Amino acid sequence: MTLEADAVLWLRTAVATWFGPTDTGSGDQDGRHGGRPLQNGGPQDITGLNGAAVGQRLGHAPLALSEPADWPAIQRAAGRHNLEPLLFDLVERGEVSVPRETRDIWEGQYYRNQIFNHALFETLAALLAAAEENGANVIVLKGPVSIARRLRDPGLRVMVDLDLLCRQVDLAVLAEIALDLGFRAVGENATYHLAFQHPELGAGLELHFDLYEAVAERRKFLEQVINGAEVLEVDGVSFLAPSLPAEVVLQLAHLLNHDYRADLRHWLDFALACADAAPRQPEVRRLLRLSDLEPEYSEAVAITSELFEIDPGARGRKVEPEIFSGIEAGLLDLRDDRAFLAGARVHSSWWARARYAARLVVPSPGRWRALSVSEDSGVGTALFRHLSRVLRRGRTKVKRRADSAAPADSPRARLFRRRKGGRRGHNT
Repeated sequence: MTLEADAVLWLRTAVATWFGPTDTGSGDQDGRHGGRPLQNGGPQDITGLNGAAVGQRLGHAPLALSEPADWPAIQRAAGRHNLEPLLFDLVERGEVSVPRETRDIWEGQYYRNQIFNHALFETLAALLAAAEENGANVIVLKGPVSIARRLRDPGLRVMVDLDLLCRQVDLAVLAEIALDLGFRAVGENATYHLAFQHPELGAGLELHFDLYEAVAERRKFLEQVINGAEVLEVDGVSFLAPSLPAEVVLQLAHLLNHDYRADLRHWLDFALACADAAPRQPEVRRLLRLSDLEPEYSEAVAITSELFEIDPGARGRKVEPEIFSGIEAGLLDLRDDRAFLAGARVHSSWWARARYAARLVVPSPGRWRALSVSEDSGVGTALFRHLSRVLRRGRTKVKRRADSAAPADSPRARLFRRRKGGRRGHNT
């Protein structure tokens, strides 16, 4: 096993401690939650995701947490998976033991993330206030929801953007509000959202006016999400969020949209949402039937059980070895998740595409400074090495796109083949 694979395995084992017995105390005085994030007084059991069974490791002893092979590799993996603040919290609560240097790095990331998220929540508050003044309904998705419902501490969950769900009739006014708040439109957009970037905050915004294509009956499901929304609050900001059952299905659709190539942060979000929604299983099942995602849900829960080394025996569902091997490979290759050469296609004009291509070929000022410092053999050699790096990354990403397009490797392809065959989802 490579150092990178060992590091990811360490992360998976460490994160699994979040499924232990819940602390039912009142929490820490500094605002960070006490004990586990699961609510309702104890661990939940949901379709094979059995929080009480964390101790039943699948061949990996908890002692491995304190004696990993390579701490720098673990630090790099924690950054790629956006888990540094969460790991710092586990260290502070005595769940895992790490070297002082690693602990200090994660502490710094925790406080930096707390400052960044506070600014992001201030922007969210301004956007929601303007939307309310204009009569636009907005549902907040992903990071803020996970923080409000489970993590409670804004510093624990890394966010790079805000994801908001709205009706298509409200899209124009919300786009104008975003522009007024300093966001800039980012080229062409996907079939289900408009994308923006805030140059000062360094954060993105996605206005989702439709659901991921994995969701069947999208219009009906969207209306149920909006009509069944619940009020949450975090960092002094109140907002509407999907109900717990709807959150589970939306997070599943997000994982499917990325063909399961998501970082451990997103898998943890899904796992905790499933556990949190355990008392509302009838509603979860109803929405899964409406979205026709029952088989995919069972598979994703089984994947989560294996990822975090939780005994998956409660429902007897096992993940196919080739599927899980693909997921493990994806966890080691997160930096290449976004298609490299396809990026030029998302820009709205040939001039914008040319500028994008130029940015790929010509080093950015920061990259150029790094090249100038690290290369002592002249400008030509530095530029040659930069171009070689660009071509290597491009070749890797083109190959990855071709491989992921193969039906056997794509969860979405399996889903659409099932539907094309006229088979509705059912529990397996």
